[in-house]
Amino acid sequence: MNQKKISGILIEKYQSHLLIGIGVNIVSHPSHLPATHLQAYKREVSYDELARLIYKNFVFFQTILKDLDFDRIRHLWLEKALFLGEKIEIHHPDNAQNKISGIFRDIDLDGALVLECSFNKTVRIHVGEIFPTD
Repeated sequence: MNQKKISGILIEKYQSHLLIGIGVNIVSHPSHLPATHLQAYKREVSYDELARLIYKNFVFFQTILKDLDFDRIRHLWLEKALFLGEKIEIHHPDNAQNKISGIFRDIDLDGALVLECSFNKTVRIHVGEIFPTD
């Protein structure tokens, strides 16, 4: 909302499975990021109502994916993507010292973040935590 992060997708690998979760800032947000929370906008939402809205949207997008139309979801995602066209730094989840920075250019058809590094070299990133850079 207003170019601030209010939610995120959390993905963990466990053995041969992916565990996917959603985090929503309801009453507070991290102070070290350009983030916000729902109550800052006077949005009083119960946890049950929020769960219903998330589920409703999950079913909607799952239907699109079943129709093999990831590109449609990709375009909707890019319309709202925070930091698109801006310089970011990505930290690898297994090693915060393992960082890469560049311009966030795209999300490809495999769902990877496309990062333009120095000398116009592009790198595809499948996992990591994104931070804005100064």
